[in-house]
Amino acid sequence: MNLESLIRRLALVALAFAAACSRAAPVPASKPAAEDPAPVAGALRSGLLPLDAKGRPHPPEAEFEIEGAPIEYRQRAEFHDFGLVPLGEVAEHTWTLQNTDEVAIRLHKLSPSCSCTTVRAQLLDANGAVVETPSVAPDLLEIPAQAKIQLVVQMDTREVRVKNADKFVMIQLITSSANRPYVTLEAHIVADSPLQLNPEGLELGRVPASVGAQAKVDLVPVGPTGTVPLEIGPVPAGFEATLERRDVLGRDVWTLTLIAQPPVAAGPLRGAIEVRTRKPKELPPPGQRVLDNPNIEWVPGLAYTIRFAGQGIGDLDVFPVQLVAVGTRANGGSGESVLSSLLAGQRLRVTGTKLVLPGGIATHGELELHATPVDPDDGGRSAQWRLELVAPPDFAPQQLAGTAVIELDDAQFPRYEVPFLVRLQ
Repeated sequence: MNLESLIRRLALVALAFAAACSRAAPVPASKPAAEDPAPVAGALRSGLLPLDAKGRPHPPEAEFEIEGAPIEYRQRAEFHDFGLVPLGEVAEHTWTLQNTDEVAIRLHKLSPSCSCTTVRAQLLDANGAVVETPSVAPDLLEIPAQAKIQLVVQMDTREVRVKNADKFVMIQLITSSANRPYVTLEAHIVADSPLQLNPEGLELGRVPASVGAQAKVDLVPVGPTGTVPLEIGPVPAGFEATLERRDVLGRDVWTLTLIAQPPVAAGPLRGAIEVRTRKPKELPPPGQRVLDNPNIEWVPGLAYTIRFAGQGIGDLDVFPVQLVAVGTRANGGSGESVLSSLLAGQRLRVTGTKLVLPGGIATHGELELHATPVDPDDGGRSAQWRLELVAPPDFAPQQLAGTAVIELDDAQFPRYEVPFLVRLQ
């Protein structure tokens, strides 16, 4: 066989192999595709849904839709904007919601996120009239399939803590719906106040018994009403209050000062001060300050209730109030508190310490209490002492409580007691 014949035979083999590979394998006949199921309403489009302005159930996830020409955006049905509401008024809005489930559901809970808001739920009949229904304890009411309820929301501008600022409130509904158990409604409001309070309340903080304390709040007129502070209402016993006017960069600012007079009783200090205002019957010409016109006729304005809060404490104070040693049983533990004198210029010396269990039994010597002065003078006295409770490794009791007794060289305060706790894991 010569070379030419060999090449011809190889070419014929290659052609035969290519022809074999090119034959398509038989394909089994495919089964006819099953028809897609008919579209059904998704679970997210069921449950207790708010109705929009056209009375249609509106899923919250569908935030807006395009309607007609020109393009118009539908406000979300679960959101209501009260806008700017004058201080002293109560704004009200009614939502209508429909149970789009095929079964009755129960309204478990209805809770607004702010105490300035009250909400009540009412069942409606087929004609839209309110149906008086007793509560179905422990739930609020039962809502039949396709039935509607009214949710009446009221927001008291006097209870909105920060005036002249955006306030958003959420109202959460919890139902027994298998499709949508949680529904959240939202409302926005601005309590329009002619005076801006800065800060909004009087914080006295921790008030030493023999020292007292004071707190201040500025009242700044805003807007065109001309309202200005006039006087202070009755002041609670044990307090004094003053109202002073001053000029700040050409603006009138009033400062209310509340003073807690010593001796101050230990415990919470809470209450309110009323500031009464006045406003002109007619506003002066533009550019003229109200108080510069002696001929202004005044009428009563809003009364502001300004809350105050504080905590009456002794002249000696420990913080944290309990001495707690934490750690592990293998490595021991420790904890610190600071004993402070709150009287101006008073410095103390710790002359001794001891740890006492309930019943007056002294603890065993393994538990240690150290007292170290903070910035002492030459005589070793200091206005502050650091107290450290130390439990050594392998301390037998994993939890122990008692009283740390601090002995002082002061005639007024010869000793001071601090509760202690050892907690080892």
